[in-house]
Amino acid sequence: MARIVRANVVQGSSSNDLHKVTLTSPGLWEESELCPVANNIPLNEGDLVYVDISDGIQSPMVLGRARDNNFETHSTLEKGNIIYEIVDADGNWTVLAAVGNKTLLEIGKGDSSTTSIAVDNESVKVTTSKLIELGTDGSEKAVLGETLKAELEKILQGIEALTVPTAFGPSGTPINGPTTFAQIRGQLDQILSKLNKLQ
Repeated sequence: MARIVRANVVQGSSSNDLHKVTLTSPGLWEESELCPVANNIPLNEGDLVYVDISDGIQSPMVLGRARDNNFETHSTLEKGNIIYEIVDADGNWTVLAAVGNKTLLEIGKGDSSTTSIAVDNESVKVTTSKLIELGTDGSEKAVLGETLKAELEKILQGIEALTVPTAFGPSGTPINGPTTFAQIRGQLDQILSKLNKLQ
């Protein structure tokens, strides 16, 4: 199980050719030995960072820095306790936070959030403007349940009202139509998921 702690950078990565930093964290290091930084992200003196000490405090790995240089949740997030945060050299960031009874994962760039996933005991909510793929090969498009149901009801209404020309004038509606189509219409709610909602 990963153990992640918070720390401050004492000596930034620009001070050496190894892209490493030294850290301070109450109860762990007054000033650590040089520590590696994931993806060689440039860090400066005073940066607040997240550090993986799963292999012990003698072998820390700096995972990333707090993008707004504090350990509170970003303004785009609900207020909560950040568990993990990382920012890469291009400004892309990922945050994992505990917000009340929810666990929140948010991804973005700069000051903008592009995707968030909120999980609690009742639901999983994904908010994004990006493509969502479910399964190992998401090759087919999803449909909107209520919209599909409404369109199918229109088709049924059109069939029920259907008349065709004959040698003796327009035909009537199908004799067994009202009963059959009423049964089909009554079953349309079964195509609506009770667990999933789409926008």
